[in-house]
Parts: sequence; structure tokens; C-alpha cells
Amino acid sequence: MHQLVRKVILNIVSSLFPPKSTGRPRLPANEILNVIDIVLASGMAWRHISKLRHGLDFRSVHNTFRAWIRSGVFEQAYTSLLRIHRHTKRAKHYCMDSTMIKNVFGTNCIGRNPTDRGRMGTKMVAMVDHEGIPISLLFTPANTSDMRVVEHLFKNRFEAFIPNVPLFSDRGFRSKRIRKFVANHTLKPTFPKKRRRWFTSPHAVVEHFFAWIDKSRRLIVRYETKISSYRAFVLLASSHILVRRIHNKKFIEPSSQTYSNIKQQKMKFG
Repeated sequence: MHQLVRKVILNIVSSLFPPKSTGRPRLPANEILNVIDIVLASGMAWRHISKLRHGLDFRSVHNTFRAWIRSGVFEQAYTSLLRIHRHTKRAKHYCMDSTMIKNVFGTNCIGRNPTDRGRMGTKMVAMVDHEGIPISLLFTPANTSDMRVVEHLFKNRFEAFIPNVPLFSDRGFRSKRIRKFVANHTLKPTFPKKRRRWFTSPHAVVEHFFAWIDKSRRLIVRYETKISSYRAFVLLASSHILVRRIHNKKFIEPSSQTYSNIKQQKMKFG
């Protein structure tokens, strides 16, 4: 875990959970955060935490993780990191899209996935900027139409929109009502009329975000019973992506030339 992410989260935890003068002392927040990051990266089950050398009981770690979620620790940390990043770079455009998440143990926010033979799943709708940094995240049942989630996606954003910035999306979000709603929020709706390949549009940045968070094995399939736990893991993975942008790691924005090169390579190698 990057030191900036660790520092921000531990500062928020120390302010929300001060040391107790009486009763059983709390577990070290630094060690718990290390274990949570290991679970996110490896995808290991909570009960296997006891086999690590940290000497922590998995029930205590999971209860602390749930207490942090109820207090909004991970959302506050991501919002603080996003505010730091915006001091140096503003968003050039926004992109939104959705992806399906297979469900194993989830009990809420699930529905029949029309793209997976009706199996229960969850849909994640994300809006990112030109660097693939998420601006808003929304989780709905898999059978929820994209037409119904835009208003809730705008309400759950982590920062205010920059006026007169284009918003790219695919045909699933194209309708007169949504275009009017987006225009009322001072954004320029740019939705294609026809189907386009991903390498011919800047809309591909949101697909990059979905691929980046899948590097965290815990997020590939939903094992969390409550959707709030899965959302906290997504925010933690997004914090790692955001810190890479803050520390001057150059990001080359996809251009039409880049996509044309990819298309030529696909045609060449089949």
C-alpha cells in the first residue's frame, strides 16, 4: 500500500476512533489496514487471515472493517485524495459505463444478469475523467436498466462537475430525457447514434478503469455479503489508482491515433 493512502486513512481512523481510556484496547489500525489490503490484492477469504503472521483474529479484523465502512472512512479518504489531485489537474472530459459483477455470497443489490443466463449478479456503474479516475460509483441489481441509473449516479459523485465538459457514453444511455438531464448539469452529452468499437472513442477510458480494478482479485467476483463492503474495496483500489496519478506517473491519454494503431494490430494478428 502506498504511504499516502495509508497516511490519509489512518488520520481519518484516528479522528473517528480515538483511543479508549477504559475497556479492551482496540487493535492497531496500521496492522488492520495491512491485512485489508492483503485481502483486496490476493482475494483470500477472511477466515484465512488467522493463518498470517500478523496474529490477528479474522473476526476482529472483519468487525473493524465493517465499523470503518459505517463511519465512511474509505469514502472520506478517497474524496481527500481526489481533492489533492484536483489542485494540479482538472478533468478534460467524463465517461460513464456499466459492468456486470458475478455474485457468490451477496444478499442485497443483486438481480438476474441478462448477459449471464439469468444468474444473480450486481451491476457497477462508473463515471471517470480523462485519466480513468472515478468521479462517481453506483451499484445496482444486474437487471436494472442503464436509463434509470444516471440521476442516482450524478447524486453520488465525489466532486462537483466542471462546466461545459463533454460526457461520453455508449448507446445504452442515449435518450432525450438523459441528454436533457446531463445538459442541465452544465455538461455536454456526447452519445453515439450507432455502435462504435471501443478503440475509436475516448469512451474507452472507463473500460480501462474496469480493467485496472480487476487486478485486485477480491473485486473480480463479489464474495461480500453486503454491497457496502464491496464498494469499500472498490474505493480502496481506486485510491491506489489515484495516488499513481498524484505522484507524477505520466498518463498518456488515449487518442484516435492510438486506437487506429490497435485496430491495425488486431487486423494483422487476427
